[in-house]
Amino acid sequence: MIGLTVSLILGALATSPPETLLFDMVYDNPGETRFETRFNDPAFLKKWGYSGQIPKLSPQVAIDYQSFDTTLLPIGSKEQIWTESAANDLKARLRIAHRNGIKVCPFTDVLVVPKSLMVKYGSEMKTGKELDIRRPRTQEVLKAQLSEVFQRFPDLDGLTLRFGETYLHDAPYHAGGRPMVFDGPEAIESHITLLNLLREEVCVKRGKQIIYRTWDFGPFHTRPDFYMSVTEKVAPHPKLFF
Repeated sequence: MIGLTVSLILGALATSPPETLLFDMVYDNPGETRFETRFNDPAFLKKWGYSGQIPKLSPQVAIDYQSFDTTLLPIGSKEQIWTESAANDLKARLRIAHRNGIKVCPFTDVLVVPKSLMVKYGSEMKTGKELDIRRPRTQEVLKAQLSEVFQRFPDLDGLTLRFGETYLHDAPYHAGGRPMVFDGPEAIESHITLLNLLREEVCVKRGKQIIYRTWDFGPFHTRPDFYMSVTEKVAPHPKLFF
């Protein structure tokens, strides 16, 4: 795998004047030591005119789902202790970034959940063998995940979402995959469902940012007709970015 440093200039379509963001993203190779680079340093980013960063911190693996199902990650279990360590890491990096005036919208694979959750609820979250965002249980789980993420990390500025490859090299107690149909009318329905859920739960309810990352090799990224069929069904919001 190849690590990436990417600069993103983002503008949200909205009825009110949109916010413009300049975010930096350093994508560390999953499961390997983080890169030593100044582009991970919020003070350096601020000096260069950045307004935020997209670190690979994976907040979805830093929650214990106690408000959803207390049996999934019992307090004191090795899985819960690992999750607590991930949460402390995220909190520490959030503090450093905010001290330097840098927003944080961590890189987040959709959908990643504890292995125990997948064992217990996976059959209700799938169509055939694949995760499906259109299933009510999948939506319930994602809503619970988002709720716990922002309860646990209220200072988090938002999330950067990726659907597609799901790397679990640095998440030993988690499972997941793309909850989206790849092409055709069902794929359009998948994106509309996911986007409207994210818009409501993150942007509307909590006033946080969603960066919907469209870098893939499927039709959403490469076909204007597909892209417009999705986005025309999602109302603009000043906190929703593509």
